[in-house]
Amino acid sequence: MNKLKETLKERRITAKELAARVGMEPPAIRRYVRGELVPSIDLATKISAALNMDQGELWDLASPSSNGRTVPVYGAAQAGKGEDISDISSPMDYEPSPPTINAGGYGVYVSGQSMSPRLSSGDLVFAAPGRPIKEGDLVVVQYRDNGDLLAIVKEYVEHNATTLTLLQSHPKKAITIPQSDVAAVHRVVTVNFS
Repeated sequence: MNKLKETLKERRITAKELAARVGMEPPAIRRYVRGELVPSIDLATKISAALNMDQGELWDLASPSSNGRTVPVYGAAQAGKGEDISDISSPMDYEPSPPTINAGGYGVYVSGQSMSPRLSSGDLVFAAPGRPIKEGDLVVVQYRDNGDLLAIVKEYVEHNATTLTLLQSHPKKAITIPQSDVAAVHRVVTVNFS
C-alpha cells in the first residue's frame, strides 16, 4: 500500500476530502494517493499544509519505488566559486529514479541556503530535461565557467537570446547569466528534502 494512502487512512481523510482541501478534482488526487505520480513542489506544499505535515514527510510518503532504475547525482560544492554552486562534470553517486524522471534525468544536491526556505542545503532535487519551464519554476541551470561545467538551483524568471534571468531567495536577488555561458536549463520535478 502507498504510504500516502496509509497516512490518509490513519487520519481518516478520504482522497475526495484531500482533493477539496488542495483544490483538485478527486480523480486527479487519487493518482498521487495510489503512488502513480509524485507531486510537484507546488502540489507537495499544498498537500503538506492540508495534512499538517512538513514537506520532507510528504516526499517520504508520496514517493513510490523506482522499479530498479537509477539516475546520476551531482553535487560536489565548489570551494571558491560560491557555496551554492555544484560541479556536475561527473556523478558523485547514483540514486533510485523517481517515476517523474525521464531518460536523461539527474539529481543535484542543493548546496548553501540561497533558496531557503523553499530548499535547504542537503536537499536532493531531480531535474527532467525536456519538461516545459515557466516563470516561478525551480530549475537546475548548467553553465560553463573557465571550462568547468557547473550547476545552480534557482527560480526561473525568463530566458531570451542574450541572457537567462533567475531569482534566488536568500538574500532575494536576481541573477543574470549570459546566454553564451548556459549549457542547459532543466525543470526540477521532484525534491527529496533532507
